[in-house]
Amino acid sequence: LEVVGTFSISDIFNHADIIMSEYKSSLKASVEGQEWDWDSLTIIYIGSKKLTLPEKPISEIMSHKVNVVREETPINQCAKKMRDLDTHLLPVVDINGNLIGVVSDFNLIQVLLK
Repeated sequence: LEVVGTFSISDIFNHADIIMSEYKSSLKASVEGQEWDWDSLTIIYIGSKKLTLPEKPISEIMSHKVNVVREETPINQCAKKMRDLDTHLLPVVDINGNLIGVVSDFNLIQVLLK
């Protein structure tokens, strides 16, 4: 398998539509046993967001600039590359450039905790 792109949560947010809506509710509070009140009214605004994903092929959304590491790359260099590129994962390729796996920030944390 040849790596031609990557797809991450950042790509989703860059291409998704976020639809925001707001609902207004009002509450009237009165004290029990009183014949009158101050007509206090509380207005509550309830907001929500809905994420809709485009119906496009992944090839139109993915990042085409692929940063990879070789299988012999030391773990500390993988971590530094992830930090420098501000990414959460890197494809791992063999000497021929074929995909053999993916290393993620979670994998690095697992190594640190051993």
